[in-house]
Amino acid sequence: LLQTARVRVHGAKGSADATVLFDSGSDTSYISSALAERTGLKKVGTKASAYATFGGQKSQSCTREIIQVSASKLGPTDEMHYFRAVSIPVICAPLSRREVPSGLLASLRGLELADPRDHENGPLKVDILIGLDYYWQFMGNDNIPLAQGPVLTRSVFGFVLSGRCMAMGQEPESHAATSCQLLRVDDISESLIKSFWNLDSIG
Repeated sequence: LLQTARVRVHGAKGSADATVLFDSGSDTSYISSALAERTGLKKVGTKASAYATFGGQKSQSCTREIIQVSASKLGPTDEMHYFRAVSIPVICAPLSRREVPSGLLASLRGLELADPRDHENGPLKVDILIGLDYYWQFMGNDNIPLAQGPVLTRSVFGFVLSGRCMAMGQEPESHAATSCQLLRVDDISESLIKSFWNLDSIG
């Protein structure tokens, strides 16, 4: 289970609900250009970024806009959280969402989950990626290990459910399908991606 939250983004053009992915492997936070434009978020500068696709050795550089983001929980609240994120066209392809066992969900009743859709399957579209520049501003130090594998972590948006998740009595999967996502900070051609990834199979 990935560390996700559902938030409401507020801008000059109005508000929109969005999915946040917390990623401690990124040193920068990102927001999709479409979300920033739709809500009318303020542009506060630009940033020159160098990047390489996963497994690549060559880096490319580009200049992106920096956006001032205002976000809150989905429910009624006066508490607003502010951060800056780099605007990019696409953060990543839709991610697969693992099913949460019904018994585990039952044990979490009464807790405010940051992502109320944690029990749903289907693609997960990421609108905002929170990197280490703001990760600890939103995530707390309270970690609660659960019997079936995942961990509850307190965040400003509610409890985040993440980590390995198994049904009661289930053995770990030895041949589970693996998906890898590339952060798209620009339009990367299919031929360039293939030059970095030349894998016949994942063992």
